[in-house]
Amino acid sequence: MRKALTFSFFVGVWIGICAGAAFAAPKDALFQSTDPLTIELSSPELSDLIRSAAKEPKQIPATLTYENITGSRVALPVEVAPRGRSRRRLGICRFPPLRVHFGDDTKNDALFGQQSAIKLVTHCSESYEAEQRVMKEYLAYRVYMLLTDASFQVRLAKIRYLNGDRQIAHRYGFFIEDVDHVAARLGLKELEARKLKNAEVKSWHNADNIALIALFQYMISNLDWSVTSNLGSLPCCHNVKLVAAKAERKSFRKTGEPEAVSEVMALPYDFDYSGLVDAPYAVVNGSLSRYPVTTRIYWGFCDHNQNSMAARAEVIAQRAAILAELNALTELSPRNKRKARSFLERSLDIMSDDKRFERILDRRCR
Repeated sequence: MRKALTFSFFVGVWIGICAGAAFAAPKDALFQSTDPLTIELSSPELSDLIRSAAKEPKQIPATLTYENITGSRVALPVEVAPRGRSRRRLGICRFPPLRVHFGDDTKNDALFGQQSAIKLVTHCSESYEAEQRVMKEYLAYRVYMLLTDASFQVRLAKIRYLNGDRQIAHRYGFFIEDVDHVAARLGLKELEARKLKNAEVKSWHNADNIALIALFQYMISNLDWSVTSNLGSLPCCHNVKLVAAKAERKSFRKTGEPEAVSEVMALPYDFDYSGLVDAPYAVVNGSLSRYPVTTRIYWGFCDHNQNSMAARAEVIAQRAAILAELNALTELSPRNKRKARSFLERSLDIMSDDKRFERILDRRCR
């Protein structure tokens, strides 16, 4: 699947990369295993950080403690800050998503030594179902990783949050690979861009990549993304990061015209507004707001319909692997596992019907 969807892209990248020194992508130790980590995140200021996250976000010193492969405990000095927009600023979540910052003191650590700052997806509230929604979003990332290497890797962790010696919460969360690490792994660089026009997306972006994203978002029923714009005046793109083989960031940010851009790839993230996760705070914005988040709506470009039809066959071929990924997620309850399986199977069944899915593309594409 990965070879089929990314072959044409990597041919283009290879031309640019081979002109210089050979590229050796670093292996990120944190994401070399799928075994859940056991972690403690402690700070005497943690409770205050959580309470003030919506109004006065700040960065606090903390200690991250984990068990290494020998069972020994390793304690790392870190700094922690709340992140995110809607979940933090709108008061949706009582426990905010976090970003963990690592300093020079941690560079020799076997597990986190390659990290500078990394996102941590947390439980939104103390309820059991909130933790289960974390697991379903984690599943979405894992499924997309099956489909392409141009994806964010994730690592599950069971985390004890401590304010000093007092436990605040003990819940599952997961780390998300930093975009610069994804770019380096692919031999690319992050591309910072302003709002893009559809014509620019079609001429600069890798069509197979955009078609695959649209298919995947359709499969999990997610409309909370864009490869052309972002919320308000934020730079492109909404819940998508852009990477490219070559990009002059400064000129592109100021004028919108890059000095050199070779096939742009998009990396989707943040799937908590999807129908697969079905969070109680999730809504569909814009012209499609009348639909519930569980309604599957194709949001790809009409110019990419042929790419979508070709990618669809490859996605369908991964059906067994997708369902195996779900079955392997023992942290997901039997009820939520049945619900997720039914949701994914329904999407795959629709995509397996040639004529029906072709009609969906023709009717819903942009």
